[in-house]
Amino acid sequence: IRLVEKYGIIRSAMDVEPMGSDRKVVPVRVSGMTAYPVAETTTGNEGSNTGTKSAPTWKNIELVARKWKTWCKMSDELNEDSFVSMGDKSAEESALAFAYAEDNAGFNGDSTSAYHGITGILSAAKAGSIYTAATGNTAFSSLDLSDFETMVGQLPDYPGINPTWYISKEGYYASMHRLMMAAGGNTTTNFENGGGPRFLGLPVRFTNVRNKTLTAQTSTKLAVLGDLRMGAKFGDRRMMSL
Repeated sequence: IRLVEKYGIIRSAMDVEPMGSDRKVVPVRVSGMTAYPVAETTTGNEGSNTGTKSAPTWKNIELVARKWKTWCKMSDELNEDSFVSMGDKSAEESALAFAYAEDNAGFNGDSTSAYHGITGILSAAKAGSIYTAATGNTAFSSLDLSDFETMVGQLPDYPGINPTWYISKEGYYASMHRLMMAAGGNTTTNFENGGGPRFLGLPVRFTNVRNKTLTAQTSTKLAVLGDLRMGAKFGDRRMMSL
């Protein structure tokens, strides 16, 4: 019996950038151009009817490959009797460990050695990207609909954006699902089937590295909303080797 939680959200949700070496520089747009009103160009104003010069701005971010490793020891007797099957199990457990490390660093990384120097989504989020719930709403069970609606409204309307909610399963059922089931118009069928993994028209993905505490807590980020392909780069240097 093998009961393990699911990981691997970050790699599937972020923009994966292949790396041919241990470092790679990629451009990120900072600002664009500005259109200014001008008159019809004539012989008399052709030199001055230009508006104000502007230019798009880009900056570079550097991706640095970080090496992760798992290893275990195996007895000679086990090696002789079950080498192939144990090799398969070890590879499976290593893949799970790497998937957890990626998700944990991708969401929770604070640039310290515990996360191999990786900055995660929550640490990288600027003040304008963080919504503070209403006073007194300090637990999943006390969040109300206006908290989530404000988050959706605060999300920029970028062309091609496909936002997704990222939240623990525990948090989802204590907050989003609770609000959906409390809404008017529900029938016995709704309660039998439950609410689908969507909320306010957007898909929900459960992540097991995010907050699962159901009691009141302050200064804690409870959910993430966004399109990770537009907000982060995942540098991929090489696949797992055994």
